[in-house]
Amino acid sequence: MPVNTFLQIDLTLKGLNETITVFGIVKWSKTIIENESFDAGVEFVDTPGETIRKFQDYISWKQNFRKLNPVGVPFGIFTKFNK
Repeated sequence: MPVNTFLQIDLTLKGLNETITVFGIVKWSKTIIENESFDAGVEFVDTPGETIRKFQDYISWKQNFRKLNPVGVPFGIFTKFNK
C-alpha cells in the first residue's frame, strides 16, 4: 500500500462479538514476502470518538486477558474455568 493511502478498516473484536469501522492513512509499509505478506503503519483519522473508545476498551481488555492467561488458553475454555 502506498504511503498516504486512505483506508476504511472493519475490525471484528474477538470475544466481544462486535465489529467496528475505523479510518486511517498509511504512514509506512514494507514487504515481508514479495507479493504475499506486508507490514504497514496506519494512523487512525476521522474515526468517531465512540468508535475509538470501543477500540481502546478492547485493547485494554486484551492486555488484561493476556496478563491473566499468559500461556494462551483459548478464550472459551479460559472463561469456562475462570468464572
